[in-house]
Amino acid sequence: NKVQRPLVEIKCGDLIKLLFLVYTGSDVTVIPFVWYKKYFSNMELRRLVGVTCKNFDGTSVQFAGWLKNVPMHFKDRSTLLDIFVLKGSTAGGAVVGMDGIFKLKMTISVLDSSVEMKSFGKVGMKDTESDAPLP
Repeated sequence: NKVQRPLVEIKCGDLIKLLFLVYTGSDVTVIPFVWYKKYFSNMELRRLVGVTCKNFDGTSVQFAGWLKNVPMHFKDRSTLLDIFVLKGSTAGGAVVGMDGIFKLKMTISVLDSSVEMKSFGKVGMKDTESDAPLP
C-alpha cells in the first residue's frame, strides 16, 4: 500500500501555484532553496540566528534564511506568512506547517474512523534558544 500524502495547492503572490505537503509536525512553513531562487528571489532572504530544527530522522535542518510576509492564498482565504528557506542545492519538498494551517484556516479530517487516539504523556521537546527541556 502506497501512503497518500496530503498535498495542497497554495497560490503564492499573484501568479505562482505551488504544491505543499500539509505537515502538522512542523511549526513553520518551509520551502527548498531552489524554489526561493526560482520564485521568490525578488524578496529579501533574511538571516536566521540561533534557530535549530530537526528532521524526521533526528538530523539537524540547515536554513538559508527566511522570507517575511509572503502573500499566500488557499481557496477563498489569504494571509501573509513567514516562510523558512532550506539551505542546499537539492530540490527537497515544501511543507506548510502549523503556522500556515492556522492562518489559512485549513481543516484536517481523519477519514478512517478506526483511528484510535492515545495519550503519550509528556513529550520531550526542547527550547531552541536555551536547549533546556520545557516544563
